[in-house]
Amino acid sequence: MARRRQLPGYLLHKATGQAFVLIDRKMVWLGKHGTDESHLRYDEEISDLLAKRSALTARRLTISELLAAFWGHAKKRYGRAGKGPYGAAVNWRPIIRLLREHHGADEPRDFGPLALRELIDKMPAFGWNRRYLNDQVSRIKQIFKWGVSRELIEHVVYDRLLTVDNVRRGEMDGLAEAVEIEPIDCAVVDATIPYLAPTVAAMVQIQLLTACRPGELLIMRSSDIDRTGQIWLYVPRRHKTERHNKKRVIAIGPRAQVLLAPYLLKMPNVYCFPTKRSARYTTDSYRRAIHRACDRAFPAPDNLAEEKRSQWQSDHRWSPHRLRHTAGTNVRAEFDLEHVQAMLGHSKLNTAEIYAQPIRAKMLEAAAKLG
Repeated sequence: MARRRQLPGYLLHKATGQAFVLIDRKMVWLGKHGTDESHLRYDEEISDLLAKRSALTARRLTISELLAAFWGHAKKRYGRAGKGPYGAAVNWRPIIRLLREHHGADEPRDFGPLALRELIDKMPAFGWNRRYLNDQVSRIKQIFKWGVSRELIEHVVYDRLLTVDNVRRGEMDGLAEAVEIEPIDCAVVDATIPYLAPTVAAMVQIQLLTACRPGELLIMRSSDIDRTGQIWLYVPRRHKTERHNKKRVIAIGPRAQVLLAPYLLKMPNVYCFPTKRSARYTTDSYRRAIHRACDRAFPAPDNLAEEKRSQWQSDHRWSPHRLRHTAGTNVRAEFDLEHVQAMLGHSKLNTAEIYAQPIRAKMLEAAAKLG
């Protein structure tokens, strides 16, 4: 029997506290040991190594090798510059790490329904809610499905995993339900805006008026906007549903045009909203800027303990994603669901209903008159 080639390990250099991997007897430094950055660098090095191994076969493939190969695919398939260097591929990192830690040395054929269920039982300990847990289970199945499509593993391995159902409500003790994203009161937004930098304040107001996603706003350039009509039309170069061949068009009305106009006085291919250190804001830096403004707009009382102070800040912070929900709710207050669907760019009407929640004031008004 041919001896399996072992996958180079993620190692610690004790003298410096740095992580490294030995490839072809050479030390490749990865960064500080234990950090996400070092693990990402490790996966890149292993992915490149596996690409050079033309004799990668199902008979000697480990789950660690499968994961490293899949990571190379995920960066190409899900990577988007609008969400950091790895884009949406980072959503796969938690489950890739969990699989490697518990089953990295196993062969895919040894990972069956019982092993998957045992892994599911460990997931609530990470603070994952039921929706996120089921998303991660689906990602595990997709990883093995991808392995079948590349003829790295046998299809029966994936078929067996399909017999494991999603976790239903109340099925697991201590498993929290996902908290629905609520709209943010416009009065709260107005109270926060004076504490925002002028650029971020404009971004917040434009997003609220156009109902665009944060990522769509941040990659805006003047060359992407058709300003020939009374209503400007913005076509993002990248958006959430582009892989489904969907086209996204965002309408920019008169009020948003006034806010946006000063940021269009740039070269056509330059981002509208740069920072002092980079070409544009990212979703993370945009969110952090809002959170810092919230801390100043709604300061915690001086006599609060540290733990309660952190809870106060969490309760009084809001994120850019909530602006989109607010915009959807505002549109729903004036128009029907089809208008909401068009503004938010949803292909299905029931998705628009999720974002444009029923107006509480109207419900109370109806109850006062009829109930």
